[in-house]
Amino acid sequence: MHDVIVVGVPLITILGGIFFNNQALVRVETRLDGRLDRLENNFKDVREEIKVVGNEIQDVRSELGDVRSEMRDVRNEIRDVRTEIKDVRGDLANLRSEMHREFEQFYRTLGQHDARLDNIEKQS
Repeated sequence: MHDVIVVGVPLITILGGIFFNNQALVRVETRLDGRLDRLENNFKDVREEIKVVGNEIQDVRSELGDVRSEMRDVRNEIRDVRTEIKDVRGDLANLRSEMHREFEQFYRTLGQHDARLDNIEKQS
C-alpha cells in the first residue's frame, strides 16, 4: 500500500495537472481563436474602407483632372482675348494715325481755300 501511495499520489497529481492544464489551454485557444476571428473581421472592414476611400480619391483625382483641363481651356481663351485686344489696340492706333493725317490734310486744304477766298475778296 505504501508503494501505491508513494507512486499513485504523485502520478494522480501529475495526471490531474496535465488534465487541468489541457482544459486551460483549450480555453486559451478558444479565446485566441475568437480574438483572431475578430481581428480578421476588423481587417476585412478596414480593407473595405480603404477600397472605398481609394475610390473616392480616384474620383477626386478625376475631377481635379477635369478642373485642370478646364483651367487650361480658360487660360487659352484668355490668351486669345489678350491677342485680340492687342490687335484691336493696334488697329485703333492705325486709325488714329490715319485720322490725324486726314485732319492735317483737311485743315491744309481748308487753309488753302481760306487763302483763295481772301484773294478773291481782295480782287473784288
